[in-house]
Amino acid sequence: MYSLFSFIDLNQFSQSDLILVGIGAIIVIWILFKVAKTLFRVAIFALLIGALYFLWTGQTPSGVIKTGVKAALQKNNIADLHDKYCGLGKRDKALCACIFQPIYSELSNSYSESEIRTLEKDAMVSATMNAFNAQKEVITACIKEKKEDKLKIIEVLKEQIAN
Repeated sequence: MYSLFSFIDLNQFSQSDLILVGIGAIIVIWILFKVAKTLFRVAIFALLIGALYFLWTGQTPSGVIKTGVKAALQKNNIADLHDKYCGLGKRDKALCACIFQPIYSELSNSYSESEIRTLEKDAMVSATMNAFNAQKEVITACIKEKKEDKLKIIEVLKEQIAN
């Protein structure tokens, strides 16, 4: 008969040694369950907070990014943001490739370079948000493709809003 612990000769251990190992195993399992229970509660709490936030604001996760883009554009011209994040050697970065390059390209179809730089603030935000909406599928696909850079994109948008 094959035993799971056939490589261990249990006869070499005393009865008290086996009892101590059993008690130790029970304590380790109890600690693991306590830790898992705590982690599960924290995860449920975080999901609940996130769900309440989205219910309260009526937004979706992509809506949060859209709001961040709009707030960043109210304080900065898209041409300046494009220059800052898509300048020499920066075109492969997620922020340029996923956000500013598609929006700037869409605006370039309607306006010249000088018009983009001189549009009134309200007209610029409106035109840029229209470009954002037109390129939304491209932007979303790009962000999904560059998963590792999602948090960086959000952090930079927060930074632009704060400035």
